[in-house]
Amino acid sequence: KKMKPSEYFADVMQKNYVIAVDEYELYQYSLNALFEMAGNIIFSILIGVLFHKLPMTLLFLMVVIPGRSVLGGCHAKTAGACFVLSLSVLFGCVLLPFYLTGISVWIVSFSFIILEVLLWIIAPVECKNKPFIGNQKKRCQTYSKVIILLLGALFMAFLFMKMSEYLLEIWLILVYFSATILIELHKKLKI
Repeated sequence: KKMKPSEYFADVMQKNYVIAVDEYELYQYSLNALFEMAGNIIFSILIGVLFHKLPMTLLFLMVVIPGRSVLGGCHAKTAGACFVLSLSVLFGCVLLPFYLTGISVWIVSFSFIILEVLLWIIAPVECKNKPFIGNQKKRCQTYSKVIILLLGALFMAFLFMKMSEYLLEIWLILVYFSATILIELHKKLKI
């Protein structure tokens, strides 16, 4: 059986008495999560470089990583599905703005405000694939408000600087956040 890198490093740490036997699973899980996150970030940055969209890719990562962590919403069941979906959203949010510049700024702004208010009211939304632990929901409620306010500030800054591609990227990210939350709410109400 081929060993995952996280298992290999946890084995090495256990054999060298860096961690205790009862800590192995925690370290293996944590290392696996670290490697998956680092891999996603590195791959995303490479895509940004290849498509000459590095600044927009970095903005995407700086907004989406904390946003998805605290706003909740639906999550993929497997790491592979998460990776594919994440790349699809990255491509959409970073490449689509250049094709959407003809959309009225009033329509984008109006829908942005509606989605911000919606998220302010309902976020965070717990997912069965990633449930809240302990007082995490209360912390996420506070952090959700901060993320929503930061999205609004970025949107306003890009609006006033007439940076339409970045404005549309922030709008698409908000649409993505809203969609994942509404999908998860729909699943909960359907059950």
